Amino acid sequence: NAYPKGDILERIHQEFKVNINWLLTGEGEPYMNMSGKQNVPAGITDDELALIRTLRLCGEEYKKRVYIAATIRAQNVIEEKKLETKEKLTAQKDLEKLSTTSIE
Repeated sequence: NAYPKGDILERIHQEFKVNINWLLTGEGEPYMNMSGKQNVPAGITDDELALIRTLRLCGEEYKKRVYIAATIRAQNVIEEKKLETKEKLTAQKDLEKLSTTSIE
């Protein structure tokens, strides 16, 4: 089982407020606040949480394939839609993260 490097884990934790123990072991709640209660970032739906849990269950190679497919689709969407600068920059940052993760 290959784990992401520490700096990648820290970036994921900081960006998404994900419980690092959950990332490494799959145990506990994925999103925790300081009091130990589940704390899902604003805008994350139950369906999106289910997708995250399912990707973790499927394993690293499957996740990499999904990351690659999502990256390709998102690049097409960025080109098709006229995104505002801030939205486009956010999408491009997310794509960079997925690209980096898919090759590690």
